[in-house]
Amino acid sequence: MNVPAHQFIVLKGRLINLATPLVMAIINATGDSFYSSSRNSTKDELKFRIEDAVSQGADILDIGGCSTRPGATPVGEEEELERIAQAFTTVRSVAGEYPTSVDTFRASVARLAVNDFDCDIINDISAYSLDPDLFSTIIQLQRTYILTHSTGIACANDIRMSDNTPEDKFLASVLQFFAKKIDNLRSAGFSKDIIVDPGFGFGKNLQQNYTLLRNLSLLRCFDEPILAGLSRKSMIYHPLNITAEQALNGTISLNTLALANGANILRVHDVAEAVQIRQLYKGWFY
Repeated sequence: MNVPAHQFIVLKGRLINLATPLVMAIINATGDSFYSSSRNSTKDELKFRIEDAVSQGADILDIGGCSTRPGATPVGEEEELERIAQAFTTVRSVAGEYPTSVDTFRASVARLAVNDFDCDIINDISAYSLDPDLFSTIIQLQRTYILTHSTGIACANDIRMSDNTPEDKFLASVLQFFAKKIDNLRSAGFSKDIIVDPGFGFGKNLQQNYTLLRNLSLLRCFDEPILAGLSRKSMIYHPLNITAEQALNGTISLNTLALANGANILRVHDVAEAVQIRQLYKGWFY
């Protein structure tokens, strides 16, 4: 296995060397996320989760106010805005100017997070396809953008999973997707970092998920950082006939493979374990 290419991103005005992979902590201001232990419905639950993630060594806090699990019906825009405002207010009171990401497909939520709370990253599962205002908002805000492969998402009121691309054309279709989406952003004047996320679990069957993981290094062709969001997903617990609550060992295994195959950022529920993976990974390669 080859050492992933060294890349950089800017967070809070600092140039971050991705030779040391980053750990992004999932902070859900929701009551219906697929992994029950990640749900935080109250201010106290959020406060505890944020303090825990920071103390365990998370590099970025990824704040979400709308569950996008398979089969979910997203909350309304106003409710998501309220959840995000509460979550970011709690982050700033607990962790100050800690690097943050907002997990949303809505332009209004992205604007709130960036303009009111100086959020660093917009993490959009839809590849700017669900909200017609999001593309222009991304260009206007000029914050690091996470571009996710998610062709199976149909509309904002119905998170559906269905990618029927033939297996022999699947990898090519993913690469074409990213090439087109990145070109759209750059041609429109977006000059900040674009992080590519293969979108494990979004619009993909089991075979497609593992095909992507095995071939993750192909995404290096875009010369952009790569994010892997594998944490406790069904591609782990379905084959093992277990639940998301029992999927930590599998998550650790696949996160290790993701790093070896080129991932620069791990998006996780379990921060301490991901930090340990990173430490051992660095010892292996460096």
